[in-house]
Order: sequence, then C-alpha cells, then structure tokens
Amino acid sequence: MRAQPPHPHPHRWNFDLTRDAWAFERQIKAWVRGQGVPKALTADQMKYGGHTETAYLADIGLALVQAYIVSLTGRDPEPPQAT
Repeated sequence: MRAQPPHPHPHRWNFDLTRDAWAFERQIKAWVRGQGVPKALTADQMKYGGHTETAYLADIGLALVQAYIVSLTGRDPEPPQAT
C-alpha cells in the first residue's frame, strides 16, 4: 500500500457565490497585513501582479489564520475531496 501524498488544499472553504469568496479574501488579506505580516514577494517576482496577496505562512502560522477564517465564516474548512 502506497502512502497518499498530502492533499494540495487541506484547508479550503467553498462558497456558493464568487463575490462572497472575494469579500472574505479581502477581509483575510487586510487582517493578515494588520497582524504586521509583510508581503512575501515583490511586484517584479510575480508574473501577473498579485504580490500584495502574498505572505509566508511561517510569518503568521496556519493555526492562527485558520482560526481567524473560522471566526469570520462561522464554519470549519471543507474536508479534502478524494481524487
């Protein structure tokens, strides 16, 4: 029996409407920056922009981010889907 590789998105929240996902994303990015977490990449390191959306997880921690998202959305992440 082979061990399964880790799921690429183990912490995922699904939304019925794209605009809802975007609204939460904006709130989460603002909160991360409010925690003093700097951008992980510069504009010239990103092919299509988006550098303002980057952060190193080591600078804030997965548990803290997940707890914030749960408090914001009122629900836990979706379980990974079998591939």
